[in-house]
Amino acid sequence: MAGECAGLVLVDAGLFEEAREPLERSLALARRIASRRFATLDLALLGCVAWHGGDAEGARRLLDESWTMCEEIGTRFAGPIVLGMMARVAADDAGRRAAISRGEALLDGTAMAHNHFWFRRDAIDTSLAAGDFDAAERHAEALERYASAEPLPWTDFHVARARALACAGRGVADSVALRALRERGVGLGRHAALPGIDEALHRMGSEP
Repeated sequence: MAGECAGLVLVDAGLFEEAREPLERSLALARRIASRRFATLDLALLGCVAWHGGDAEGARRLLDESWTMCEEIGTRFAGPIVLGMMARVAADDAGRRAAISRGEALLDGTAMAHNHFWFRRDAIDTSLAAGDFDAAERHAEALERYASAEPLPWTDFHVARARALACAGRGVADSVALRALRERGVGLGRHAALPGIDEALHRMGSEP
């Protein structure tokens, strides 16, 4: 569990290579004691590491294995998280849409709270990457609504980022707002969230 938690925090921060060793150690131990609950999340997180390392096929294989385990043991704990990651690494738009649709359906059921945060974050990013800015804003609104009783810097940042990048994607970027958002991201250690902001600034002819 310690290795899994360390890997989760590092992946969330965008420190993907640093996450590899604790996740691989956790996965080996999980397989040794036949704990599919731990193996499921370890595999999914290693899929993220593979994706960000440029190994798309390896990422899909790891996430497919993770999803198979989810279906075997139940999707309540991590099903939407895995599906959000599967949407990000999908080979085509149909796969992306299917994973997001299934993940949202699970959120409407008995999925545990942490699924809402990671799934919506990944749904926002995959929607932005696909140029589906309406969907990105819809997921941001859903995340904001879910966290409204207990707002957090993490959710506030990802909601604001989604809206700012959706605006930028439509050609109405605000460079001042984007730079302020980038500064917030640096302060929060959101390393993986910065390239999208930098790209938007670059398209405007503005340096981060």
